[in-house]
Amino acid sequence: MEKGIIHFITPETRRKLFEIVYNVYWVKAREEKPREKGAKPIVNKAIAEDLGVSPQTVKAWKAGRSKGSDECILKLLEKALELEPEETLEILREDLRKHKAIIEVIEAKYAFGNPKTEKGENVKGPTKPSALKSPRGRS
Repeated sequence: MEKGIIHFITPETRRKLFEIVYNVYWVKAREEKPREKGAKPIVNKAIAEDLGVSPQTVKAWKAGRSKGSDECILKLLEKALELEPEETLEILREDLRKHKAIIEVIEAKYAFGNPKTEKGENVKGPTKPSALKSPRGRS
């Protein structure tokens, strides 16, 4: 898997990836031991073992106290893709759409020249004057 993607995954999306994995493990734990008290530690331990992290890390993710290191999030992403590929990909796509919207706002505010439409056509309109002034005494 391309490791570079991890740097662009927002904390909100990291949380959603964790929820995907946690929910699958929770259902599995309930099927194996229905109505037994204490399924949470079993789930935390199983996730920790499968991802190669400590149960405390899983507990911190669940409580929202940690966003996870890039290495751990990569493992979490791979597990989410393995367990629920369509849902995971949709979450990643939604995250990408949010990034794109932010970039479009930045482009609209700071872009030089004419902004482009989604089809790549230039939008006609006044261009921003340059903020640079010629040095004194020179014209």
